[in-house]
Amino acid sequence: MKSKVIDLKRIKIAIAALLIIILTASTLLPIFAEEDVEDVELDVLTEPEVLTLEKAIELAMENNFDVKIAGVEKEEALYSREKVLELAKLDFATGNYDVDLSAELAKIQKEYLKTLADSVYDLQLLGVELDVKSTYAGLIHARNNLELAEKYLEQAEQSYEFMNKRFELGQVANSDVLETESEVAAKKSELIEAQLAFSHSMMDLNMLMNEDLQKDWILKEEISARNIEVPELSELQTYMLENHPSLVRAEMSYKIAESTYEITSGFYPENVYVRREAEHSFKKAPYQYDSAKLSQEKSLIQAYQNLDSITQGIEALEKSVELINESYRSAQLRMELGFITSHTLNEIALTQQRMEANLINMQRNYQLAVAQLEAVSGYTFLDEDTEE
Repeated sequence: MKSKVIDLKRIKIAIAALLIIILTASTLLPIFAEEDVEDVELDVLTEPEVLTLEKAIELAMENNFDVKIAGVEKEEALYSREKVLELAKLDFATGNYDVDLSAELAKIQKEYLKTLADSVYDLQLLGVELDVKSTYAGLIHARNNLELAEKYLEQAEQSYEFMNKRFELGQVANSDVLETESEVAAKKSELIEAQLAFSHSMMDLNMLMNEDLQKDWILKEEISARNIEVPELSELQTYMLENHPSLVRAEMSYKIAESTYEITSGFYPENVYVRREAEHSFKKAPYQYDSAKLSQEKSLIQAYQNLDSITQGIEALEKSVELINESYRSAQLRMELGFITSHTLNEIALTQQRMEANLINMQRNYQLAVAQLEAVSGYTFLDEDTEE
């Protein structure tokens, strides 16, 4: 009888313990769920942002050190101009030739100096923008190389798996299996190299934007040759001559030299050094301006022709890559049917890889050529997909 009572007590204790465990677990479950939700929310928040070329340029213009330095130098130039403006307010002769000459020069050159400071600043911004575009193109190129490396590794692994099956069936020799195995090892090595190249390119772009060097971005597709409408060369030339900062700077330098000589001639005789130096600068100024103009026109024509040549090259390569990809697919089927060996398939694969690599190199060159033409002309091409 006692044993039955003891058993009942043990059963009650066990049931009570079980209830405690169930209740305790039920109170803990919501806590775990909340933590899981927080983790999910944190993952969402830390997901890489999309980085377009336009956004990369915007971040660089806000944060790049060279841009900040250029801004400080521009402010310094404008501060010096304020001193010139103070002199320009003098409406009387002081009796000091140097002071009176400076005052007269200030009255004429006050607007030239501001335009000159702006053009120097804009030219520095163009240089940073070109760096960002070039680096972004290099990053897209590195990403494309990485995707190709992943694709080629997958192809090599498929071939290795297929050759193993054929070896088990006694259809191929062990040497064929070893050949495909070594190909897999080679593709893994190429993939690691592509990953490192992509990481370095990402760091280079982050450095230009003054972002965390380890920050990851989701990249937008590169500019397509089909989506860019390039104006006629004559239109670009006209725009460049009127607006490019380097030519504006050259023009302002010429005007400053011209006005300096004209005013100095009224203050000093021909044998005074100040006048002779002003005359010398004035006579040199037209040659310097013409040289800057011709140099810019030459660069524009070269950049325009380069872009046109690359565009034609891309079209030809795209067709070739389509054909070689179809040839590779056909060769895979023929090898599976036993009509060709793995060695023949590998030769076709190497041709495919070479042609695809040439294509992505040409695509990078296209983006670089577009960036160069924009920098030389000062003209910004619109992507047709972004036009309203």
